[in-house]
Amino acid sequence: MLLLRLVITVPAVQTRLKYAIEKTLQNRLNSEVSIEHFSLEFPKSLEINETLVSKNESDTLLHLNKFSVNIKFLPLLRKQINIQNIKLKNGKGDFGLLMAQLPADTTKLQQTKKEERESGHWDLEINSVLIESCYFKYRDEESGGIDMELDIGKARFQFDSLNPVTLISFSSVHIENTRLEYEKFGTSKNESDTATSNFPHIGMEETLLRNVEFIFIDTSGTPVFNLSGNDLEISNLLVDLNNEAIFFDKGLIQETSCILSSAPSKAALSSSYEDMNWGKNLWQVDGKVLELNDFNIVAESLHFSEVNGRIVNLRLDQDILNAEIKKFRGKDSEGFEIVELDAVLNQESGLFTIGDLRLRTAIAEYKVNLSTNISLTNIQGLEGKSITLGLDIKSNSLYEIESFFSLMDRYDFLSKDLMNGSFKLHSQISGELNNLNIEQFNFLYSDSLQIIARGIIKELMEPD
Repeated sequence: MLLLRLVITVPAVQTRLKYAIEKTLQNRLNSEVSIEHFSLEFPKSLEINETLVSKNESDTLLHLNKFSVNIKFLPLLRKQINIQNIKLKNGKGDFGLLMAQLPADTTKLQQTKKEERESGHWDLEINSVLIESCYFKYRDEESGGIDMELDIGKARFQFDSLNPVTLISFSSVHIENTRLEYEKFGTSKNESDTATSNFPHIGMEETLLRNVEFIFIDTSGTPVFNLSGNDLEISNLLVDLNNEAIFFDKGLIQETSCILSSAPSKAALSSSYEDMNWGKNLWQVDGKVLELNDFNIVAESLHFSEVNGRIVNLRLDQDILNAEIKKFRGKDSEGFEIVELDAVLNQESGLFTIGDLRLRTAIAEYKVNLSTNISLTNIQGLEGKSITLGLDIKSNSLYEIESFFSLMDRYDFLSKDLMNGSFKLHSQISGELNNLNIEQFNFLYSDSLQIIARGIIKELMEPD
C-alpha cells in the first residue's frame, strides 16, 4: 500500500496518467482535450484544473477551471465506487454539441457495456456535489424539441440514494443565484421515441432556493412562465419527468414574483379562444400546504402584489383545479385590495365549483357560491356552457365595482355622490350563458331605494 502511494505521487507517473485521461476523452468524444494540471493524491483525492474540450481551435465544447473528487479507496476492493464529494468550479459548456461528438456507431460502446456486465456489477454511491459559477446549455431537436440554459451561481446537492433508472434522491438541495431557462419549441419527430423515454424520478427531502429565476417557454402552446424570487423552501419534493408531475408536502414562497404571458409569435396569430386552452400545457401539481409571503403575480391584465396566505390540498392539472384558500390578502395594480379571502375550489369530472367564498375588502364583504361546467383551464368553446351563481355584496361604496365594471361611463346619471352611497345585493342566476335565468335580484341602496327583479338574459355571448 505504501509503495503504491509512493509510485502514484511521482510526477512522471501523474503526467502519464494525465496524458492517458486526455487520450481516453479524445477517443470517446472525438474532440481535442487538454488538461493543464492533474493531481492525484493517494488514496482518495483527484483534482484536475483547466480542462478544455474543443472541436477545433475556435469551437469550445466544455471548459472547466476546476474539477475535484474525493473517493474512498477500500470500497473499490468490493466493486463499490463511493464518492465523498465532487466539486465543479468556473465551468462553461454546450452539452448538445458535446453529445453530438459521441460516435454514431454504438457497437463498441455496447460491447464495452457487455464486458462490464460480464466482469461483475459495480455499485455507485455519491455523497455530495458542489457546483459554483458554471454556465451550461443544451439543445435537442430530435427528442421533443427543447432548448435549455443553466447559469449556476452556487448549487449544493446532498445525495440520499442514486439509482439512474428509477430514482435519484437528495436529502437536501441548496441553490443560490441561479437562472434556468427551458424552452419547448416543438414535438418529437418520432412519437415512438417519446413513448419509450423513461427518466428516473427525482426526490428532494429539503429544497432551498435563494435568488433564483426559472423561465419556461412553450412556443408550440404559447405560455411563458417566469418565476423569480428571493426565498423558496420545499419539503419532500418529487418530480416525475415522464408524466410531467410535481408532488410536495409543504412549500414556502417569500418575496417572489410569477409572470404568466403568451409567446408573442403564437399570440399574434390567434385572436380567438383557441389559445385559451392553457390546461393542456400544465404539469400536474399536487401539494399539501403552500404558504405565500409577499408574493407577486402578473397574468396578462391581472397584476396582484403583496399576496399572503395559504393554499391547502392543492391539485392542478388539465381540467382539474382543487384547493382550499385560507386567509389570502393582496392588492392589484388598480387599487383593489383584498383584506381576507377564504374559499374552497373543486374542479373534477367536468364541473367546477367555488364553495362559500368569502371576500373582505376595506369597504365591502362578498360571498360567492359558483357551479359551472366551464373549465378554468380551457376557456374556449363556451357555447352551451352553463352556470349557477349566488352572489351577495355588502359595501359602503359603488366605487369598488368600478374596478371591475365601468359604471360611470355606461350610466350618465351616476354622480360621485351616488357612487359613494352604501348598498346591499343578493342575487341568484342559473342557466346557459346565452339564456341566463335571473332567479333573484334584490338591490338595496342607502336603505332608501330597493330594486327587486327577475328575468332572463339572452345572447350574453353574442358580439355587440
